[in-house]
Amino acid sequence: MFFKTKTLLLFLAGSLLISACQRAPFVHAGASGLNTFDTSVVVADADIQALIEPYKQKIDQEMNSVIGYTGMAMNKSRPESVLGNAMADLLVEYSNMELGKNVDLCVLNFGGLRTVLPEGDITRRKVYELMPFDNSLVVLELNQQEMMELAQHILVRGGEPIGSPHGVILNQGGFRFGSDTPINRPAYRVVTSNYLAEGGDNFAVFKRCKKREDLGVLLRDAFIIGFEKYTSPQNPLVASIENRIELK
Repeated sequence: MFFKTKTLLLFLAGSLLISACQRAPFVHAGASGLNTFDTSVVVADADIQALIEPYKQKIDQEMNSVIGYTGMAMNKSRPESVLGNAMADLLVEYSNMELGKNVDLCVLNFGGLRTVLPEGDITRRKVYELMPFDNSLVVLELNQQEMMELAQHILVRGGEPIGSPHGVILNQGGFRFGSDTPINRPAYRVVTSNYLAEGGDNFAVFKRCKKREDLGVLLRDAFIIGFEKYTSPQNPLVASIENRIELK
């Protein structure tokens, strides 16, 4: 809530500044027709700038603070990428270690990760760029049939970021966790976003799921806490392509 409030303040302040400094073209509908006024002159409002500046400086200081470290540049691609693997694994670790949810699998959507991560310092601002949406964490419990449907949907989409504390492989036979071939338990716990849990990106199997727990934590905040707790200059975040998803 703290960071969300600060972002809102910056947005409102920025909106005031834009409205004061960059007037959009103005058209007035009068009795004689449409009259266009020349608003090309840009005039900065010193009073509004002075009002905004303390908030902007405070927020910039927070947003530019280093909260984590990567040991490599992380790009995204399908069916699998180091960025997708790293972020899915980070959410698994956060869900299990910080929240004690004992999840077996994390599923994210490729389009939800909005940028790449550079090698080196990671700022709070960069995480906001990576996850600009206010999506929150949800844990769903799926039976074996639902897990197979989930697997097929991910394959049809060409792959999505997935992670598991046990190690995971997804192919036409479904999911395999560690030595389970195929999955052999009556239920599996899946952490994902509320967007996917509500059927976004045609994840209908998630929307039909009867057992759902909303964790009340934004994915973005989970990423930030994960970076802060699990990475350091001596232990930066790294990932690799592990052939988690086999399309053929």
